[in-house]
Amino acid sequence: REECHPWTTIANRKIHIFFTTTIVFTALATAAVGLRLVSRVFCLTNPGGDELAISGALVKYGLGHHADTLDESDFEGTLKWLWVSVLFYNLSLTLSKLSLVVQYLRIFTLFTTIFLCVPVNAFWKMNKAGARCINLTFLWFFNAATNILTDVVIILLPLPAIMALKLSTKQKIGLMIIFMLGIFGCLVSILRLRSIYTTSHSKDVPWDGVGSAIWSNIEVNVVIICASLPTIKPLVSKIFPRLLSSTKSTGLSGTARTSRSGFGNTSKSIQLHDFDLPPATETTIEARRTSKDLGNSRRKSNSGDTITVTISVLHEMESKENESERNLIFQKP
Repeated sequence: REECHPWTTIANRKIHIFFTTTIVFTALATAAVGLRLVSRVFCLTNPGGDELAISGALVKYGLGHHADTLDESDFEGTLKWLWVSVLFYNLSLTLSKLSLVVQYLRIFTLFTTIFLCVPVNAFWKMNKAGARCINLTFLWFFNAATNILTDVVIILLPLPAIMALKLSTKQKIGLMIIFMLGIFGCLVSILRLRSIYTTSHSKDVPWDGVGSAIWSNIEVNVVIICASLPTIKPLVSKIFPRLLSSTKSTGLSGTARTSRSGFGNTSKSIQLHDFDLPPATETTIEARRTSKDLGNSRRKSNSGDTITVTISVLHEMESKENESERNLIFQKP
């Protein structure tokens, strides 16, 4: 069979490309969802593992090979797993976009996908007697066009609100990255539409269907990544507080020193939190020397042990919704 076919080398190359893109983009999507879970403790429902398993099953049953190199059982296996992959493709894409825009109730397309043929197994048993199937070419093109339309709407919908915001340069760069990924997703959907056209007019589906499988996998995972990126921001801000910070402050930055001598150089960090205050607010912080006697802490009230520091903090009112934390370092008495 395959050993005698002149296209064996090309077939292996197509299989490798399909496997590589599947693993890479599924890994990126899985990482994005994992970071989202850590960031928001919220599970983005998506059968990424099933997508990977289905990809392996498609290759096992002959995806990437010419139809004339396959026997009838392998050809039926290819069509059977194609039916399953279409089901999970719609499920993945629908749930991913529902996480972005809830009102797009595209879940009902799943029922159409399941009952493409009646009985269902007529999808992969093409010569089944008495079977009825809907116009698959029309359905695939309509579904692909709908996906492209929703991609464009999702990108354009928040633009007026975003343009009205006064954001820092770092935040603008972050939004640009998300929108560039969204545009990339639109391009992938268009390329997938082209590959669907090739597949729908092909008499050699296992060979010509590789392009559709690759672009479908990339499209689903790009949507998952785009849906997860905005919710990863709190986690990034927690790990790298200065990376996405949008507030600025002026005032004391250094070590507050006492007029008394004989104290050590050990420093201790005190966290200051932003408050909704007018500019040029003066804040007074008091620290008292403490000592330990037989394991019990005792505060001394000598006036000479009091450290008073006055700082001036400038708050940016347009970004007061973004909390930031700053450390003021005091010399420990």
